[in-house]
Amino acid sequence: QEMQELSSAEAGTVIINRSREDMHELVEETIQEFAGEAERLGIQLQRNRAVPKGCRSVDKADTLLADVDRKKIRQVLNNILANAFRYVPEQGFIDISLMLCSGESQITGKSKYFIISIEDSGSGIPSEERKKIFDRFYRIEKHRGRNDGGGTGLGLAICSGIVNLHGGDIQAEDPLVYGGARFSIRLPLQA
Repeated sequence: QEMQELSSAEAGTVIINRSREDMHELVEETIQEFAGEAERLGIQLQRNRAVPKGCRSVDKADTLLADVDRKKIRQVLNNILANAFRYVPEQGFIDISLMLCSGESQITGKSKYFIISIEDSGSGIPSEERKKIFDRFYRIEKHRGRNDGGGTGLGLAICSGIVNLHGGDIQAEDPLVYGGARFSIRLPLQA
């Protein structure tokens, strides 16, 4: 099933069912889905701690509406969070930040975009591996986490395809706060 999904994403044949979504609500739903696992492992789920310059965090008092496929974006967030839980040690940290950024985006070509970033206190991703991890079947074997079963090496490639179909970009970046892995998903506010 993952191979079929990846092939469809790469061919641009995935159907994106966009609707106007409250992004804060979507992110909070995703966080709540992982709350039990976080409590069981003693991992602290933080919000809006790792916000770069030029962006401001979006919280429940704000309204951030975007044209996205809710199910597909949840799939992306679930995959990245599942990976974070795989690599973060017990008593570690995972930050999920929702940010609104102004200025010209080199990635989306739009003047307004938002970012969802997930940063953790795990082992991190070496800079020379960061672009490769979005390739199909690519895995960083030496950095395997507590669940040694790992994945197929397709999840991040699928995530990249979904984000690209939304007119956005996903990157592994230098961490801002916790020293582990940091993934930033940049998406335009409007399609």
